[in-house]
Amino acid sequence: ENKISSVKVERAHKSRKVSEEEITEVFKKGVETVNIENPDSVLIDSFPMRVLVDGYEIEDVYKDITGEKIEIFIFSSLMKKEYWEHFKTIKRILGGIPLKFVSNQFVNAFSLPKILNAPDSLLIDIGAKATEISYVSNAKIRSIHRFLSGGSNFTRLISDALGVGFVEADNIKRQYEDQILPSSLTGKIKETVLKGVVEWEREFIDILSSDYNFIVPANVFVFGGGLYLREIQDFLKRGEWAVGLSWREKININFLSAEKITHNVLEVTKLSGFNEVSFLSLVYYSYLLD
Repeated sequence: ENKISSVKVERAHKSRKVSEEEITEVFKKGVETVNIENPDSVLIDSFPMRVLVDGYEIEDVYKDITGEKIEIFIFSSLMKKEYWEHFKTIKRILGGIPLKFVSNQFVNAFSLPKILNAPDSLLIDIGAKATEISYVSNAKIRSIHRFLSGGSNFTRLISDALGVGFVEADNIKRQYEDQILPSSLTGKIKETVLKGVVEWEREFIDILSSDYNFIVPANVFVFGGGLYLREIQDFLKRGEWAVGLSWREKININFLSAEKITHNVLEVTKLSGFNEVSFLSLVYYSYLLD
């Protein structure tokens, strides 16, 4: 689970210059609060997203900045303790191989704006079990959202509608996506998929509308395995969901496929499709860490 929280501290010496050490202490306090508020989870990663002094964002502390209050917005990645135990086992099995656990949503929000040269963008990752939405402005993560609806939801709906197992339903869904499904089944599957899309649309719009500071940027990038459903593509392309969330006359909706953007990252790669964009982001992120 990823979340953004903030910690605000009133300074004891308001006329003194804000120091890096002071900001570090405020950040530590914020991290401590995250740990206290999530006793059933392990904090995997955290970092300061934005630092504000008296409500104004600062880029560094090398200027003579003073003020009454420091506020830091913190991005945190958490994992339930029972799941973390399994990952610890994997780490032990792999021996001395250095491992770093990172949030998939963070890696996408960090890497894709740089890969695409789009510092202001909305990233929508429609995965198997969840849809993750990240708003990036001026190359900084401003907000993140997640709701539990993705490709697997449609598979379950098909399974229920036809009375077949999950694996068979998933194969039928893929045939429908590839437009090779027998005509005798196409109508029923389309009807089932459309019902699922209506529910996905509702959750998508509700979660964007709940962020009062959110405005749809000019560029929207969509990827993930769930995007293979044309009904979701059609909904996003129509753009009706952006009414009331943007003042722009036109929003560029881009469906990202890994093979179309690998030239910005790797010269030779076999990555392809909507569902391998996240892996491409991870490759880019790993190179930067090196």
